[in-house]
Amino acid sequence: MSADGPMHLPQGVTVAADKNSKHREALVVLNDRVVSAFFVTKQNANTMDTFKAYEQGSIGFIHVVDVSNVDAMPRVDILYAYEDMQIDSIYSAVKNGVKGVVVAGEGAGCVSTELASACNDIVAKHNIPIVLSHRTVNVEVPTAGITGENAKTQIASGMFNPQQSRILLGLLLAEKKGLEEIRQVFLKAAAA
Repeated sequence: MSADGPMHLPQGVTVAADKNSKHREALVVLNDRVVSAFFVTKQNANTMDTFKAYEQGSIGFIHVVDVSNVDAMPRVDILYAYEDMQIDSIYSAVKNGVKGVVVAGEGAGCVSTELASACNDIVAKHNIPIVLSHRTVNVEVPTAGITGENAKTQIASGMFNPQQSRILLGLLLAEKKGLEEIRQVFLKAAAA
């Protein structure tokens, strides 16, 4: 009916005024779609129809973070796992002051045996939380997928992509949350 910009305003107002929008937190309304801002991701830098949430489900996770006394978030790095990945990358991050690590694993957060062992070593020696996330658009990293010794040290990201996991982990570290407290927050995301 119009260029994309002018149509967004009346659609946004219509959704905001609708009683069904109440208590749904922030919503994104673009291109005839209403999606949860919690799950929305920009998919393409060159197209107008780019903000989408690929069937992530309903909002079911809320964590309030008090940032009133936070000047900066602690350093949290994202490492992308790949075949034959050398583990010196994660040790280098630790050596250079990282406070948390998100690993974008293959499939549903899978990493090599060597990288999993390195993660376990880092958590045991340095108490640095490590969150396993994914590289795909529509996947969950379930807690059930992290087993054995890894279940004690690695944290599943649930529905969070690496970027979202990094922000949440940084905020939790800024709040001085410990490893188990961080695990419980991400566990809620997996159950959402």
